[in-house]
Amino acid sequence: MELLTRPHSPPTTGRPTAASAIRMPQCIPGGWHHRFLALVLLALLLASGCGLQRTRLHPGPPSPGDWPTLGGNAANHGVSSNQGISIVIDTLIWRRKVSAMASAEPMVRDGFLYYGSADGHLEIYDAQTGARLARTDFKGPLTGILFDDSGFVVSTDQNERRLVWMRYNPFEGRRDIRIPSSSVRPCRLDDGSMIVAAINGTLVRFDTLGNTLWTVETKAPITASPIRSDSLILIPSGRNMVARHISDGSQLWSHQASGAILSAAALDDRAYFGSTDSLLYAVNLKTGSMEWFFATHGQIVVSPVIGHDRIYAGSNDYHVYALNMVKGDTIWSYDTGGPITTRPTLAGDVLYVGTQLGELLLLNADTGALLKSFKLTGAAATPPIVANGRVFIADDNRRLHCFGPAPASQK
Repeated sequence: MELLTRPHSPPTTGRPTAASAIRMPQCIPGGWHHRFLALVLLALLLASGCGLQRTRLHPGPPSPGDWPTLGGNAANHGVSSNQGISIVIDTLIWRRKVSAMASAEPMVRDGFLYYGSADGHLEIYDAQTGARLARTDFKGPLTGILFDDSGFVVSTDQNERRLVWMRYNPFEGRRDIRIPSSSVRPCRLDDGSMIVAAINGTLVRFDTLGNTLWTVETKAPITASPIRSDSLILIPSGRNMVARHISDGSQLWSHQASGAILSAAALDDRAYFGSTDSLLYAVNLKTGSMEWFFATHGQIVVSPVIGHDRIYAGSNDYHVYALNMVKGDTIWSYDTGGPITTRPTLAGDVLYVGTQLGELLLLNADTGALLKSFKLTGAAATPPIVANGRVFIADDNRRLHCFGPAPASQK
């Protein structure tokens, strides 16, 4: 585990999110009484908090502009909580080299950005400056980052196969739970319990102490992270979308597609998901019966986005589609020039799309018109994360980018 400190910056108003580490001087001139006096003064400064604070990694409660969970909320809508906030994206604010490509969707909470990599590193950055504050190592790729009241939870894959609870301060493991197989990202419920979906088909619900509440053995591999919709958990399992009761894991319905289902989103009385059969499905949440489908010309491997009474779907046929939520009719489509392999994100009236051509596109969510585009250093490897007025996205060239408003001096 490695702790770093933020670089020196001018004082700012409000609560700091990290502070400089304290270094004892190597030599204090004079005799022992001078050294003793210096130590006393240092102790007084520490006690009074006069500008000397210990490095900490303890965010406060989530702010309205954070991105604290997969897809922005429990139902994976892909919509930023910055809805209704005027966001101006003019320029690249910072760019940082990361240890490896992302294996988990980055999270932003209270000024910190959490990045999980395919080589087993969890890296924490200052979201404003891009300074790396901490890094800890695991033995396999991270599959998810989740938050609870006193810290955060990291799920790991391959060699470790465990959930690890991490304290914010001190930054260390609190406890861990072995899971039966490599897993996709777990789903955290409102009561703090976790549903872990292992790729071998095992479902387990753990309480906040790590005790098993129920276990279900399914007959098919689980191909994407489960999502929650009220009292149901939706689980992509091979070619099937399966709805189960959160209370006991019992199955309510299953809907079969012609191809693999790799993602899902839900709202009100419908679940929406794409498949490698090139279709986007809308099914009734109560019965699992299909209400409509929309055919594209390429595989759909990313979650649809739900917002403005529309469904926004990306396909490997290079297009992003805006569809009527009720009937599935096309409202507009936009050709991005390459397959869509990361989920778009909706914030206000703008749809943010990362492309395989190495661009971040800003589309008018109402008309599909291109508003702006920004170059990355490689193909988009994570969804665009819109949090606190900035856009964060990583590419396959191991670069993490932050875009935002230009400084006043550049306007």
